Amino acid sequence: MTTTTIIQRLLEDTTQEQQDGGALPHLLASILSNLFLFVLIFGLSVTVPVNKLKHQLSNGYAVGTGIVLQFGIMPALGFVAVLLG
Repeated sequence: MTTTTIIQRLLEDTTQEQQDGGALPHLLASILSNLFLFVLIFGLSVTVPVNKLKHQLSNGYAVGTGIVLQFGIMPALGFVAVLLG
């Protein structure tokens, strides 16, 4: 699947959403889902004691591994999944 084909599919999906009910329901669903995700992550993060957070942030191996996985491996896997799908 080429990049052009992927872009055409995305444009077709967007056009179909607009025909089905307009962009407003899609926008509201997107905003609400992001808000709920924020509340969930924030709620989990406030339960971590500060001293444990400082200890984890001082662990260079853990921080480096997290950065490599978050910004390297995960986007690459997502790209491959789109190409295979």
